[in-house]
Amino acid sequence: MDKELTKKIVEKANYITVDNDKLCFLHDTLRDIANVYSISHTTISKALKDKHVATCKLKNKGYLVIRKLCNIDDD
Repeated sequence: MDKELTKKIVEKANYITVDNDKLCFLHDTLRDIANVYSISHTTISKALKDKHVATCKLKNKGYLVIRKLCNIDDD
C-alpha cells in the first residue's frame, strides 16, 4: 500500500476495533463498524456514551472492543 494513502486512512479514522480473533481495524464511522460486525450503530453509540473504550457483545457470541480516537469532538 502506498505510504501516503496509508497515512490518509489513519488520519481519517475515528475508531479502532479489536475483535475475538485479535484483528484490529480502523473505521471512520459507527455505521462502518456496524456493517462490518453486524451490530447496530446505536448499540455501539450507547456503549461508548461518556467513554472512550467500550465492549460490545456480538451475535456470534464474541466480543468487540471499540476505542474512540482523540480526533473526535465529544458532544
